[in-house]
Amino acid sequence: MKTLKKGVQWDIRIQQLKKVIPSGSRFTSAHLLTLAFAIIMVFGCIMKMIAS
Repeated sequence: MKTLKKGVQWDIRIQQLKKVIPSGSRFTSAHLLTLAFAIIMVFGCIMKMIAS
């Protein structure tokens, strides 16, 4: 459930970023999704390392 809530928070943040960044800029939603995914992957790896 915690991860689901975090996912929702990320969704909201991405939505806010989309509003802040004009659609005409070089940053597309695909860029944001890739960036968010990379951050989540790195964060997940760090958490696994701490847990083990």
